[in-house]
Amino acid sequence: MAATACNKEERPVQSAVSDARAIRLKEMVSEGLPSPYFHFTYDNNNFITKLQHASGLLQYDLHYENSRLVSMVNNTMANKDTLQYYYADNRVSRIDLIEANGTRTKTAELHYDDQQRLHQIVWKKMNADYSASIIRKLVFRYNQQNISQFQDYRSMGNGLELLKTHYFEQYDDKVNVESNFLVKDVFEHFLFLPQVQLQKNNPLSEKIVGQQNDWHITYNYTFHNGLPATKTAEIRQTRGVGSGDSIMSVTSYNY
Repeated sequence: MAATACNKEERPVQSAVSDARAIRLKEMVSEGLPSPYFHFTYDNNNFITKLQHASGLLQYDLHYENSRLVSMVNNTMANKDTLQYYYADNRVSRIDLIEANGTRTKTAELHYDDQQRLHQIVWKKMNADYSASIIRKLVFRYNQQNISQFQDYRSMGNGLELLKTHYFEQYDDKVNVESNFLVKDVFEHFLFLPQVQLQKNNPLSEKIVGQQNDWHITYNYTFHNGLPATKTAEIRQTRGVGSGDSIMSVTSYNY
């Protein structure tokens, strides 16, 4: 059963929960994507203070309060947006996108299930009349501590439509260091969620079912000191124009 986010939103309270990172992932490089795809800078207490994405396309300064993330400020020449975090029951309940002029243009609402796992993210665009329109929704379903699938709904001008569904199978028993990167959409801001773990382990198989095209991805990993060192993905299209085509991609992780 899904539990909705509490209506009382606030700044993070003092608690034993800390957004300091137990594993200091420094960099992630993926073939065919701007490099590095992710780069992280830490302070002496293991808090991420800077986060760069897609070879600097996004460059965030991260700020904390009571050891919890409260804002990410993009610091590129072309964009000075701020992602402002709000909490309920000591969990992130809402993230506002605020432009440099102080205008809130989008918001993301986070909802959790009765096991405190992230169940939905709902993106809304703020309208001129102060109303809000839903533009995207992700729905996550779990098998214990790993998502078994998530559905990606988008606004197509006449309400939300299911754009695609991702299915994950055959998880290993090793540590996953990139599970939350799944919520990153092309040309959109990255919602960094330190306390959310969509995948505790690493899937060996992913199937993507779209409206017209389907894909099957097979993953193979190498590890160093129990952490992923490389991930090789064989991506094969199984339906639609180009069905039967496949490509290989290698991702490397540096700590």
